[in-house]
Amino acid sequence: EAEAAGEIVIPRRPVLVPCVSNFSHFLDLCRKTLRCLELGIPVVVLSRSHTAQYPFRWAQLLADELAAERVDPTLFTFVSASLPNQQRLIRAATRAAASEPAAAAEGTPTPFLFTD
Repeated sequence: EAEAAGEIVIPRRPVLVPCVSNFSHFLDLCRKTLRCLELGIPVVVLSRSHTAQYPFRWAQLLADELAAERVDPTLFTFVSASLPNQQRLIRAATRAAASEPAAAAEGTPTPFLFTD
């Protein structure tokens, strides 16, 4: 409602959420992913290729739930990749965000949501 009234602006650039393997960070991953999806912000969950089993199962379950709720499937992506390939993706996302005309008005692009 606030966005429709022009009170706030929500950028719709994809958010990169790194996935880690301990439980408290996993809860943080879930919270950040769901918050973004609720706002219609595309989410890319990054998982290391050697720790992908449990995050992938979670991503599969979430994708099934999103489909059941008729949420646009393009809003959620799971990437299992080596660290160098994740870094390439991060650099590409940063360059793409910086090239958007709205990026100048919004300031420095921050396509990441890191865990605390």
